[in-house]
Amino acid sequence: MNKKVAVIFPGQGSQVMGMGKDLISLPLFAPRLEKVAELANLTLDEFFQPRNMKIIEKTEIVQPYIFVISVTLHELISKEYSLKPILFGGHSLGEFSALVASGMLSFEAGFELVKVRGSLMGEACNKTKGGMLAVLSPEKELFSLLHDEVKEQHNTIKIANYNSANQLVISGADESIKEFKNVIENKLKARAIPLKVSGAFHSVLMNEANKDFSHYLDLTKFQAPLAPIVMNVSGEAELNKSNIFSLIKDQMISSVLWKKSMETIESFQPDLVLEIGPGRVLSSLIKSSHRNLNVSNIGNRSDLLRFKKQLEKEVEIVV
Repeated sequence: MNKKVAVIFPGQGSQVMGMGKDLISLPLFAPRLEKVAELANLTLDEFFQPRNMKIIEKTEIVQPYIFVISVTLHELISKEYSLKPILFGGHSLGEFSALVASGMLSFEAGFELVKVRGSLMGEACNKTKGGMLAVLSPEKELFSLLHDEVKEQHNTIKIANYNSANQLVISGADESIKEFKNVIENKLKARAIPLKVSGAFHSVLMNEANKDFSHYLDLTKFQAPLAPIVMNVSGEAELNKSNIFSLIKDQMISSVLWKKSMETIESFQPDLVLEIGPGRVLSSLIKSSHRNLNVSNIGNRSDLLRFKKQLEKEVEIVV
């Protein structure tokens, strides 16, 4: 592929029922998804049954699940189309997919880290009882309201994700989130949507989990990346291995600067921004705020076929 491609990977919350089932017959998917099913004490057939959806959506299961689909799809596409991205990125969990895709980690090392990360975050969720809330409102208005609310209530809420100019995600203890949702709807007249997560990610409620995870990171061998990675904590592209490692260590308790990350991606002037993994959350964010960028997503078998046809069509036009 001769295009300048930036590859990005989704995070937790992008999961859909039965994702990956249509990919099992493709190389590597069955054995890797079996490893995820084993984490849930299920067979692969049981893993895709609707009655087990609540088990699968647990943080300790869904993070490895999304990671496996994202990374394995990337491997497949890279091999099929000689994909050599100029830039990588990922939203929260997706940043670990980016570490593997960029060559910093092997699949095995990445899977182990994501498995531990999901387990530690799951334990923190059970202890701290938190949640997250997507707020569709201009950020300046929300900044002011958030500052006043924290000052008055002395609560734990903070901005976890700066997703776009009009979408921020708030994280905090359950009671604080419930109270702040009412404040947002009454004072800002804005939409506040609870997210499909089980805890207050990217907040101080993850401090203990982050401390324990840091130990596992120290034991993991990282290589230099093949291309820059846009980091969540800074929103900037990094190629230096030490800088990337340092930023990864703070990721679990820091805000995800995705708005700035999108600006960084745009500055590289890619011909295509390709989201690889379940859903199209990141594609939608980029399309709504950076309309000049060409964006596509691949998360299932039909997406693979669509992508193949699009490339074949482009070759015909060139010829």
